[in-house]
Amino acid sequence: MNSTKFLLSLSASGEVTYHHQTCKQEILRQITPVLLPESTIPKEVMQKRLPGMDDIAVCFTYPTQQSKYTAITHSLCTLQGITTDELVNALDNTPTEYILNTLDEMLGFPDSGLPMYVLTNRNTKYGAGAIAIPSVRRKILDLFHGNDFYVLPSSIHEVIILPVDRTDMSEEDLIHMVRSINRSQVAVPDRLSDQVYRVSADLSFHTIRLPIKKSAPPTEANFIVPNCKHGIAKAFLQGLAVKFETSQDGPDDCCFALYDLTEQSYTAAHSFLTKKCGGVLFPD
Repeated sequence: MNSTKFLLSLSASGEVTYHHQTCKQEILRQITPVLLPESTIPKEVMQKRLPGMDDIAVCFTYPTQQSKYTAITHSLCTLQGITTDELVNALDNTPTEYILNTLDEMLGFPDSGLPMYVLTNRNTKYGAGAIAIPSVRRKILDLFHGNDFYVLPSSIHEVIILPVDRTDMSEEDLIHMVRSINRSQVAVPDRLSDQVYRVSADLSFHTIRLPIKKSAPPTEANFIVPNCKHGIAKAFLQGLAVKFETSQDGPDDCCFALYDLTEQSYTAAHSFLTKKCGGVLFPD
């Protein structure tokens, strides 16, 4: 595939070409950020991962006669002497007009009081990139009186904004909602991310992560212990007040069958029988 059309694979209406005749300052005055899944961006395209935002990155585009979204490549930056910092700093000067409406307004519904907002641009194409612009994030924070807000990646064309202090949904529920909508309502080329992000008062991003749920410890366990350690193993388990039965397991080993274990007693028994007695958990 021609790399000069890389966005064409992400949106049927997208067109990207490269045009090296424009001067550096003209390029920097017209930067429009495009937010894309990091894994879909070709290596030759300039990109910047925003700290705290996992899975996605910002591409820098500018308008030419060939396309409104002309991708800036490493070779173009070398040719024009443009640095990554200059591209990032140019975001606040973007000529692209962005809009923030309530979800009700976007859908044409009566005001329901639902505290969800849609951030996109006037032509609703690659509008999710707006959240990469610091001045846009600052205006949203001002709207919410300086309080943090969530960013739900609706698609590469828009994001949903939700003030943290006005939602009853847990962060885990928000993540499940984003993933469900991505699977059921968003075309694969337009999907941005399954993550949920939080923007703080200092404009920084934080990726919300699901808590790691520990599996419940076993309430029963069988250990094979050498016969020579039978006595000290039995004495330890009796002192631990663990319920167990013991039997011979071949000529050299014995078996301890433990039951009604708690997390603490299982951990203690496992540690002693394996480390002090040379036993093994069976089956392991």
